[in-house]
Amino acid sequence: MTYSFHTTAASARRRSMLPTPTGPVSSCAISTDVECSIRSVACGDHHECGESVLDELRSRERVRRRPRLVPDVVDGRHVGGDGLSDLHERHYRCEALHSPLSAPGAAALSRWVALIAYDDSDARSFEATRHLRDGDLAAWRAVLGRRLEPFPGLRLLDLGSGTGSWARAFRAWWPEAEIVAVEPSAAMRERSVFQPVVPGSAAEIPFGDASLDGVWLSTVVHHIPDLAAAAREIRRVLRPGAPVLIRSAFAGRHGSISLFRWFPEAVAVLDRYPSVAGVESVFAAAGFVSAAVEPVPQVTALSLVELAAGLQRAAHTPLQLISDEAYAAGVARLAEAAGTQRGPVIDVLDLLVLR
Repeated sequence: MTYSFHTTAASARRRSMLPTPTGPVSSCAISTDVECSIRSVACGDHHECGESVLDELRSRERVRRRPRLVPDVVDGRHVGGDGLSDLHERHYRCEALHSPLSAPGAAALSRWVALIAYDDSDARSFEATRHLRDGDLAAWRAVLGRRLEPFPGLRLLDLGSGTGSWARAFRAWWPEAEIVAVEPSAAMRERSVFQPVVPGSAAEIPFGDASLDGVWLSTVVHHIPDLAAAAREIRRVLRPGAPVLIRSAFAGRHGSISLFRWFPEAVAVLDRYPSVAGVESVFAAAGFVSAAVEPVPQVTALSLVELAAGLQRAAHTPLQLISDEAYAAGVARLAEAAGTQRGPVIDVLDLLVLR
């Protein structure tokens, strides 16, 4: 999935129709090829003006649609039958990046990311590039075995299971455990290498009270629009003392993830992801206590050549949210490095454990 915001005559005309800015105009941090039109018409407190800005845009013109974004209603407001418009998209993207590093900023990004509808193309990209090899999962198996202490009959939920690689690995590692999977995207469920996968979401987990011995979330928390509601729901389905295991790239912790070396503009996106402290705080309100934050190394690719050859933008949320120019520059940096650097690509993601 790519998002183009090239400066064209049409887009220039579109921007000329917008009101004169009443406050400072800043360039959009994730779309450097155009000024953030929404920012230019918003007042000093950007996110509080969002609805009036959208109303203004709706009244001025009908703009082309991007039908792959979720669908007729956003925050209870009708935005059109075939998806969000180009300018509406830019509103949510710019709101997320211009808001302070605070709850409004994080909420804005969560709202934007949650609007991404994972269709078959996205699921195919995810399946092709985001599944780690079985042999490269050794560190994760060791860490999870220590944190989860699996036992016969253990019931572990993979929440937001995507195309199923982790649930499949859990079943292979712990055959006496019961592995269950929940995934909101129909396209992901259809391509899952693990079955069955149950439809559901973090806000509505289709299992009974105190029925699970653990919940695993892998690169999911930034996709959850209401993390507090999810924490309460996870608390409901977990047995007392059972762990929540969150594998993620967290805000401010990009230094050991190679993707951000080649695509430095994507750091601004990651910095609007939930932070470790933020997740701990939200889950504390639901009755959880943080037990550990453990960095875990993984072999992402056997070489930079392999990484470059297999890179697909649709499989990485931060790459979807930078400009086309920034993405192209990152691809060039990666290709150049692949010509000289040897050895495996080792990334470090964090495991946050809460009980």
